[in-house]
Amino acid sequence: MMMLGVTSLLGVIVDDSRVSLRITGHNIDPLARRLAIVDAYVTMMESRPYQAVRTKTEVRAEIVRCAGSQFSLALAADFVKYAEQQL
Repeated sequence: MMMLGVTSLLGVIVDDSRVSLRITGHNIDPLARRLAIVDAYVTMMESRPYQAVRTKTEVRAEIVRCAGSQFSLALAADFVKYAEQQL
């Protein structure tokens, strides 16, 4: 039995036999795809020992840059539009 859930946001699922299954594109749960964008935004806005905090403008630009490869193109565009208005 394989358990799918929020771990699918990473695009890699490990089933009970520890076999890694690649899940990509629209096969990744829509909520997980949205959470990946939010997680990236929050991570880039927080201070890290290896990287300084980025500005909101820098973070939005990075999300746009990664749209279509790391993030869903449409979801990234929607998030950036929302972030410009609300965050």
